[in-house]
Amino acid sequence: MYVKICGITGAGVAVDCLDEGADMIGVVYYPPSPRHVEIDQSRKILDAAENFRECGKKVVLVIVDELPNEIDPRFDYVQIHGAINKNLIDKIDCGIIRVVKTNLEMTYLLNSSRLQNPEAEHATEQLFILEMSKGILPGGNGAKWNWSEAKPFCERFKTLIAGGVTTDNITEVFDQTKPYGIDVSSGAELAPGIKDLSKVKKIIKIASTL
Repeated sequence: MYVKICGITGAGVAVDCLDEGADMIGVVYYPPSPRHVEIDQSRKILDAAENFRECGKKVVLVIVDELPNEIDPRFDYVQIHGAINKNLIDKIDCGIIRVVKTNLEMTYLLNSSRLQNPEAEHATEQLFILEMSKGILPGGNGAKWNWSEAKPFCERFKTLIAGGVTTDNITEVFDQTKPYGIDVSSGAELAPGIKDLSKVKKIIKIASTL
């Protein structure tokens, strides 16, 4: 099962997570977040991840509503929380990850003919992240939810499950949803923005068996 470790704040942590087997890492550009990374620091993370590209590892820029003034072309995806519109998409030259956050939106996308049309608005979205939690900040906020609700979506779309995923429940998440993968941030931390490598290792080890 595919593993994304999000909220990477330093080059050393990026190397550790990728070296342990993470398929993808996420770098957050959103100043209110404790995991926010400035542009200069994100470049250092991208530099550190460069040697892993030949192994197919990916680096994601995570944004909320707005893009930074510049996007390093080495980012493989931009992950969009909040508003998504054509003007925003037109500024993105890499892949797009769409975050789906509400039952209503999930139902709409499942029923939307636009997702079946290759010329449609969402045709460039190669990957979805599905989370249902609510909190002060965008993202899963570490809150568990009824993952079984996501199964119809995961059956149809390439989806990562986020929100409350920890070393204790990865197997449960997989059994209930059969997703393409998982997206973990707070579930692999000692504190907001500080990754716990032992948790990262355990997450990746469990996921590799599913």
